[in-house]
Amino acid sequence: MSSSMTRFAKHSAVYTIGNVIYRGASFLLIPLYAHYLSPDQFGLLEILYVTAAIFHTLFASGVAHASLRFYFEYDKEEDRNTVISSTLLGSLAVSVVGVAALWVLAPRISRLLLSGENHALAFRLAFAVVIFEISREICLAFIRARERSVLFVAISVCQLVIQVSANVIAIVYLEWGVVGVLAGNLFTAVTIWMLLAGVTFGTCGFRFDFAKLWPVVKYGNPLMLSSFGGSLFRSADRYLLNAFASLSSVGFYALGMRIVNVVEVMVHDPFTKSYGPYRFSIMREQDARVTYARILRYYLVINACASLGLCLFAEQVVELIASAEYRGAAWIVPLLVMQFPLRAMTYCFQTGIYVQKKTDAIFKVTMTSGCVALTANIVLIPWIGVYGAAITTAIQAGFTAVMTYVMAQRLYAIPYELRRLNAVIGVTIVWALLGLQIDSVSLVNEIVAKGALLTIYLPAILLARGIDREELASLKRWATDFGTILAARRTAS
Repeated sequence: MSSSMTRFAKHSAVYTIGNVIYRGASFLLIPLYAHYLSPDQFGLLEILYVTAAIFHTLFASGVAHASLRFYFEYDKEEDRNTVISSTLLGSLAVSVVGVAALWVLAPRISRLLLSGENHALAFRLAFAVVIFEISREICLAFIRARERSVLFVAISVCQLVIQVSANVIAIVYLEWGVVGVLAGNLFTAVTIWMLLAGVTFGTCGFRFDFAKLWPVVKYGNPLMLSSFGGSLFRSADRYLLNAFASLSSVGFYALGMRIVNVVEVMVHDPFTKSYGPYRFSIMREQDARVTYARILRYYLVINACASLGLCLFAEQVVELIASAEYRGAAWIVPLLVMQFPLRAMTYCFQTGIYVQKKTDAIFKVTMTSGCVALTANIVLIPWIGVYGAAITTAIQAGFTAVMTYVMAQRLYAIPYELRRLNAVIGVTIVWALLGLQIDSVSLVNEIVAKGALLTIYLPAILLARGIDREELASLKRWATDFGTILAARRTAS
């Protein structure tokens, strides 16, 4: 295992810990929402979230990722710091102006989406959070670029404590309902932003250089367009569910999405936070393409295993965290979680596009796959409701992965072993279908049977040659080396 991959593994593991803590509030708060908010209120909260997310992608302009790309364009620390500072100041100006306009338009937006202006305050609170989230992403990109993963964990602990405390006070004690959730989120976003901005500006200074900002904006604009379009298409299922079904169905769907996001938080986010800067840092190395291909395969196995585990125990998870009103959400979790192994492949396939700076390809993929998803939602949601929306997520993820692979390989060929990747996906699908057939009267027997099925998943991957024994031994040595590094750090501290 190369030293660069060992470094990547080390920071991925630390980011996993940090991301679990950072996003942990969203999981700790699910039982709170699922007991103190009705399905209708949960559905309303989801409409507010996805609407704010659309404008977030518009105002963000892809600058967080773009700042990482151009940070590594320079060798001098002064130039690198100027890139970050200029990007942060520019994004603040854009987001403040944009949110100010939305603040005025909030009653109209409420009337358009929810048939009344009585939710204008809720929309305004959701939009205000956007300003601080965009800046936070740039600051976190800077922390990742500097590989300050321990600082990331410290910030994560602060967010967890503040957000959980603020939401419990607002929802349980003040009984503010949905507005309380948004007020707690805003308070948390402002507090964390102050910490991160202090660290970033303290290191980079208040420097603004338009000559360094413009390439970042130019590179990020196609990403913004693709993210904005993708956000619109991803939000369509919630809006269509509200139109053709009810806010309660949106609530069920939202709970299912919150549950499957455990894979996002535990696996996908830590990987992207570490792999994002890592793939740019090695792009000039001779064996970079082989490294890219190997990491994808290892990551796919990890992602698919986590997704399978959640698929098998979805019913037990829903019963544990939600009231009886939400039990129907258990049936959509297996459908929703299918997207994550496919998204894992897509993220890695995008490497060639980013290396060649052809981000317009991302826009083309996003728009095309979005149209496919929109068509599927229009057809399936009026027919089978929330299940149609869940099935569409898998359809879109599969289409996106295939199209991204084709376009990226034309720009920058990477020797991915498709037979092995398909073997991993195939075994995962078969195991998921087998698990769904297990339905015992005894809860203990059902858990034991599904646990046994999950235990023999990795041996099945070995038999299917998705990964071989030599690589498995190499990964074990990798994990041992990482454990030694952590032990040394604890001793030193």
